[in-house]
Amino acid sequence: GGSSMTPDRVTALEELGFIWDITASTWEERLGELREFRKTHKHCNVPCDFSENPQLAYWVNSQRGQYKLLMNRIKGSSLTPNRVEALEDLGFVW
Repeated sequence: GGSSMTPDRVTALEELGFIWDITASTWEERLGELREFRKTHKHCNVPCDFSENPQLAYWVNSQRGQYKLLMNRIKGSSLTPNRVEALEDLGFVW
């Protein structure tokens, strides 16, 4: 049989706020947290031991690792040119 996911079901789920791509959603959420951090601290250099938001500290470090993969043309980087631009627009230092 085929999929039981009909267009009506897709619409119903989306109206409830269902998130199809959790990775992209999490990335956007962390970017928002970095924006808030920048407003408060006037920079994007989140300390590795940032106790207020350890997930943000981990994410910032992870973005730098993903950037190295991207720059070295190693497959598997989750950073896209749009994501790089979004970070650089905030003044992110690689």
